[in-house]
Amino acid sequence: MNKSLSPTQKITFSAMLIALAVLSTFVAKTINMGSFYYLRFSLTPALIIYTSLTLGPFYGAIVGASADLIPAFTYSQGEYNFLITIVYLILGILPWLLEKGTRHFRTFLKKPYAFYGVLAGIFGIIVAIFYGTNWLDTSFGQAAYWGKPTILAIVFALDVGLCVGLYYTNKYYQKRILEHPDIPSPNEIATIALVSEVVVMDLLKALAFWAFYNWIANSKFPLSYGFVFSMLLMGSPLDVLIITFADSWLLIYTKRFISPGAYAKPASGTKASSDEPLVMVDNENHPENLSEEEKEEIRKEKKARTGWIVFFTVAVLLMIICLIVIKVVQGQATNSSSAKLLVQILHL
Repeated sequence: MNKSLSPTQKITFSAMLIALAVLSTFVAKTINMGSFYYLRFSLTPALIIYTSLTLGPFYGAIVGASADLIPAFTYSQGEYNFLITIVYLILGILPWLLEKGTRHFRTFLKKPYAFYGVLAGIFGIIVAIFYGTNWLDTSFGQAAYWGKPTILAIVFALDVGLCVGLYYTNKYYQKRILEHPDIPSPNEIATIALVSEVVVMDLLKALAFWAFYNWIANSKFPLSYGFVFSMLLMGSPLDVLIITFADSWLLIYTKRFISPGAYAKPASGTKASSDEPLVMVDNENHPENLSEEEKEEIRKEKKARTGWIVFFTVAVLLMIICLIVIKVVQGQATNSSSAKLLVQILHL
């Protein structure tokens, strides 16, 4: 898909995606998750994976690294964990590689029973962590009796919603597969999302935290690897759901409106020179002189322009919403700190 975009379009596209990913990370960092410090929910992984699938691994790596690097230096207080940036860089490359592999298994992935099985297996692992280990007992505290079943019920509902939504999304895709033959199906994206989330955002990210504080920062990490991994894994069902649906519809939208291949083909009976690039059809003011094929190219070009305008408008609105959320959360945190300080003064 990225071949139909010019270098300028790719750079502009990736810059906008970096801005969205950075703002999404800022929002995730400003939301207090209580005793579940490593639990994060954001659009950042979905945006990075989307970049990798749309623009390729190079731009995916840039967006991935920037999504962590910029917020890290903004929020860091003298201690920057570069291993986390490497994890996000890998997240920008791995989906592109996985997509190359899933192309060979499209027939098998039409009925994603293996995906459902892995999803059920992850649910079983979360149950085993909750009731077979004490890794998260300190985080649940006295709420463990009702907190664990509640979270398991939420995870189960998310898994069922993902399976049902994936079925209908893939059904929509299969009806229009001839329109989108070169983009991965929703089932493929779900597989890519699951592998990327578990391998990169759970296993590798937990390892990055543990390795940095134990081997590099010269300070004993107070928490076990199992604690960090289990907390990250607990949030994976929602992350996979967000990535699957956001990227599936974004890729369909991108193919249909932003990069529909709106380039004129050579006139019949002529042969395009390999040294001359194909030119855009611009004779819109004289439709009577155009063939049906050329008219179709003009329609595609208009659709592409509209697609870019809509995408950037929505992107800017999302940025504004993210900034508002950041300000509101920071304002609440400030008010909470002021209230605590006032209580301490009154007690004195």
